[in-house]
Amino acid sequence: MAGRSLYSILLDDDLIAAVDRLAQRNGITRSAMIESLISDRISYISPRNRINEIFDDIDRLMSGVEGFTSWTEPDRTAYQLKSGMARYRPSVRYKVKIYDHMAGSDFGELDVRIRSDEPAVLAAEEEFFRAFCRLERIYLAGAIPEDISCSLDMRTGRFRRGLRLAAGVDHSSSEIAQKITDYVNMLDTLMKRWFGREYLTVSDMERDYISYLEDGTGII
Repeated sequence: MAGRSLYSILLDDDLIAAVDRLAQRNGITRSAMIESLISDRISYISPRNRINEIFDDIDRLMSGVEGFTSWTEPDRTAYQLKSGMARYRPSVRYKVKIYDHMAGSDFGELDVRIRSDEPAVLAAEEEFFRAFCRLERIYLAGAIPEDISCSLDMRTGRFRRGLRLAAGVDHSSSEIAQKITDYVNMLDTLMKRWFGREYLTVSDMERDYISYLEDGTGII
């Protein structure tokens, strides 16, 4: 795994001023800008460059998906998506974070928040995510390494899901982006059906979830 170290480099003041202006326009730090410029010059794909590639691919894949608005955070540390539901009209925010190291099987996390103070929404949210986590732990056991990192904090209204890849398999940036967007679309669809009372029981949602898995969606 590549590490990170602090280096002292003597550079011209005017050069640093130009770098700072470029960094400001791109919404990143001076160090990140210098790393990006050097990486581009020597054709080195740094962890930050790879994250940018993944976010760019997610942006491309989500651009034509109805019902979503999406954007990369200014400092490009995370990618955010926003969706809405007809029933109760809460907004749902998805935040994708990719770790710099991307070591082993654990490479990032998905953070989901439903913006609402309505008791009915909060109750449906808790029921849905607890049922969804149970299904993931049952059906993804053995499909991806280690136990599923899946948690719900009702105090903050935050659902967190760790993102993992099969160990020993080299995935391209576009493949990772596809897996993430497929997962978000699956989760959003199941959630909307749950809130819309299209599922009478957890078993109804389970059938749809299994169908996604059979198509290769959700294994991440």
